[in-house]
Amino acid sequence: MLATWLQESPYHAPLLAAAAGFLFGVLLTALVGVIFMAILYAWIRRNITAPILALEKSARDFAEISRAKTDLSLLRFDEPDIRTGNELESLSESIAQMSRNIVSYVRSILSAEARARSAELKAEGMTRLAYQDALTHVKNKAAFDAAAAELNESIRAGTAEFALVMMYLCLFVERKTKLFINI
Repeated sequence: MLATWLQESPYHAPLLAAAAGFLFGVLLTALVGVIFMAILYAWIRRNITAPILALEKSARDFAEISRAKTDLSLLRFDEPDIRTGNELESLSESIAQMSRNIVSYVRSILSAEARARSAELKAEGMTRLAYQDALTHVKNKAAFDAAAAELNESIRAGTAEFALVMMYLCLFVERKTKLFINI
């Protein structure tokens, strides 16, 4: 009934033209929207997503390579080529600088560790020299006191294993004294 009225109505042609114009406008708007969305997607992919993924890959590779490495030649950050001219390029440069700073910091830590090891060896040598005569290598009173303190501590702890030797050295001292007096 409505279809018959529309066909017989003098407004039929203008109504069909208006509906066709409206449908054309909707389709044109949808097509422009799809084209705009595709361009926006490509721009976001090229300027945001791809640089972030490249930066993430470089940072992850640096972390995996540098884990427990002491060879500084293996510590390297493969800086991604990001030329977006925005904050992502600045972030990439900052992360590259940070990785260079990390390598420098590790280098200084390893150097300080080597210096500390060297100083420790020198200190051990000086301690040895302080506890013994340089000519005869016989231990002195300081070495005796240190050994006695260590022994007393192990006696208190109940872990001491030692023997006590007593010798009479009076004749030795008399002969040594006479020898030096007679010379």
